[in-house]
Amino acid sequence: MGRSVKYTLEFCLNEIQGFLSILEGDEEWNYITWHDLVKSRPYPRQCISEWRTKFKDDEIFSDTIKKIEGELENRLFVMGLKNKANPTLVIFGLKNNYGWRDRTEVEHSGEMTLNDKEEARHKLAAAMAKITDPGTGPVSNT
Repeated sequence: MGRSVKYTLEFCLNEIQGFLSILEGDEEWNYITWHDLVKSRPYPRQCISEWRTKFKDDEIFSDTIKKIEGELENRLFVMGLKNKANPTLVIFGLKNNYGWRDRTEVEHSGEMTLNDKEEARHKLAAAMAKITDPGTGPVSNT
C-alpha cells in the first residue's frame, strides 16, 4: 500500500500555472485534454480534481483552472469546427466536460388570457380531485 501524498497550495499552484504556460506556448495544439497535460507528471490526472476541491477558495488557483478549462474547451470546439477531430467525440467531450447541451426549442403561437389560465387551473384541479377521490373516477370492471 502506498502512502498518501499531501500536496501544498504552492506546489499545486506551480503545477497549474505551468500547465497554463504550456498551453500558451503550444501553437501546434498538442494538448487538448487534462490527460495530455498531466501524462508526463508524477501524479494521476485525478489529482487535479482533488486540488480543485482542496484549493477552491484560492482565487489565483481557481482563476488559473478556469483559464485552462476555457482554453481546452476552445481547442476542442475549434478542432470540431475545422473537422480535425471526430465530431461525435467532440460533441461528447463538450457535453461531458464543459456543460454543453442540446437546446430544445418550443414554439408558442397565440396568447393565453387570464380566463384561459383560470379555466386550465379548474381543469387541473378537477383532474387532481379524480385522482385523489377514487369514487369520482372511472368505474373499473374488477
